[in-house]
Amino acid sequence: MKKFVILALCLSSLSVFADDSAKEMNFEDAKAKMLTHLDERLAHVNKAKECVNAATTKDALKACREQMHAEGKAMRGEWKAKKEQWKSEKQAKKAEKKAK
Repeated sequence: MKKFVILALCLSSLSVFADDSAKEMNFEDAKAKMLTHLDERLAHVNKAKECVNAATTKDALKACREQMHAEGKAMRGEWKAKKEQWKSEKQAKKAEKKAK
């Protein structure tokens, strides 16, 4: 009986370590995605800043604003699609875990 209790404790501790490594991988994935998103936003802001700095007329400045708006809208649409994809992948993983 004593051996059984020790074996059960060992197995339960292994599952805790497995959960921690899975959480660590999820953290690393989330961190990588966030950094990618921030890099894209910074690139967008820097491009807009260059356009504004290069503008010499009111019309050129207006064109910069319109370009910034269009690119921002496109970028938000891309991220919205990626977010939906991530959600569906997460739901599929949850369903897979429940099936086991």
